[in-house]
Amino acid sequence: MNIYESVVEKYRQRMVEVAGKHGYTAEETVKVSQHLDKLLNMSTHPARQGMIRSHDEIKYSPNKNS
Repeated sequence: MNIYESVVEKYRQRMVEVAGKHGYTAEETVKVSQHLDKLLNMSTHPARQGMIRSHDEIKYSPNKNS
């Protein structure tokens, strides 16, 4: 698993945790979901493929509300 896949998986887990605690429509859940969407779009958008070079380009903060 590369760093990108690892970060995506952590965000998926975080989203499930937050949704379980606050509900699926809670603001915090939506924020985590939106960030996960952005990460997933990075891998599928043709203009962005291959642009992720290091973990510095992927911001992951598991204990923050984003």
